[in-house]
Amino acid sequence: SGSAMSTYGTSNTFESMPAILNQKAGYTTAVMHGGTGSFWNRNNAYKSFGYQYFMSLNYYKYQNSWYLGYGLKDKIFFQQSAKYIAQLPQPFYLKMITVTNHYPYTLDKQNQTIKKTTTGDNTVDGYVQTAHYLDQAIGEFMTWLKKTGLSKNTLLVFYGDHYGISNNHNEAMAQLTGKSGYGEFDDQQQQRVPLMFYSSDLKGGINHTYGGEIDVMPTLLNLLGIKSKDLLLFGHDLLSKQNSQIVAQRNGNFITPTYTKVGSSYYFTKTGKKVTSAKQKQACRLIANKVMTQLSLSDRVITGNLLRFYHPSWFTPVNTKNYDYNVTDSLAKLAKAAKSSTSLKSKLGKKDASKLYKTDAPELKKTKTK
Repeated sequence: SGSAMSTYGTSNTFESMPAILNQKAGYTTAVMHGGTGSFWNRNNAYKSFGYQYFMSLNYYKYQNSWYLGYGLKDKIFFQQSAKYIAQLPQPFYLKMITVTNHYPYTLDKQNQTIKKTTTGDNTVDGYVQTAHYLDQAIGEFMTWLKKTGLSKNTLLVFYGDHYGISNNHNEAMAQLTGKSGYGEFDDQQQQRVPLMFYSSDLKGGINHTYGGEIDVMPTLLNLLGIKSKDLLLFGHDLLSKQNSQIVAQRNGNFITPTYTKVGSSYYFTKTGKKVTSAKQKQACRLIANKVMTQLSLSDRVITGNLLRFYHPSWFTPVNTKNYDYNVTDSLAKLAKAAKSSTSLKSKLGKKDASKLYKTDAPELKKTKTK
């Protein structure tokens, strides 16, 4: 019935990653986003989640040409965020929200480094350019992490928050993918989002486990060595053999390694062919019932604010009055925190971490020339 962050983010009790990591393991917690702080009620919801810092657009220098759609272009955003990251006492849990690779996938000519595709659909054709720009921005950020030594003890998680291309563009997607009869099953496949974990201690590879965003938190907690046994979680650890691999979607659709539901139809996930036998349809209906039960229970937790009645013995419910994202106050607080021996700023001493950051963002080169 709408955005949970907007409707319930100000008033509900939550047990979120930032509060858990802060209370369980002493993590400093922060969000950085080169967009408006009020969008999706972030200014309030992040307090309820327990983020100690929220750097939104008013923390960043910008000109009109630096801003695109929902916020600062990614290269500029990462480059300016470096000075704040350097001040965070370690360990820290940081969420950074990039926006350039977002609908409607427009990018000014000076930042276009590859050609568009040629379907004739502006949204679909622009996607590769903004995706490539984001790749470059992340590359610059990773280089900086290595220069500063942060990459040696950091777990990075990259993920997309929702689909890239909607079903309004099926005709262009059919052309791009070379699929005839591109329909609802193919569109359902486009609901996939990237999820990548990177650490110097992790062996590279692709895991074909099926999961949803609800599974990220339990997976991440276990990777960080934080016990989640006494937390109320709907998701599963994606690396656990006990993971059911049922991905529930908000509208009741689902995806599993075997079956996919779209609307009133069931499909075989591997082939995209419709399920026709009575026995297999019954198996699909049983999964559909589990999905609707999960959605219903999740709704009850949110709409009834039920977490106010339950929390582990070690967890103290977040008091939003303890959080203030006013720029002047937050920067003063951060400057004080940066004196901690564990902050990157302290560890580097006379070296300025932000000056170690290199970007080829053309906007910044022009600024320097002037």
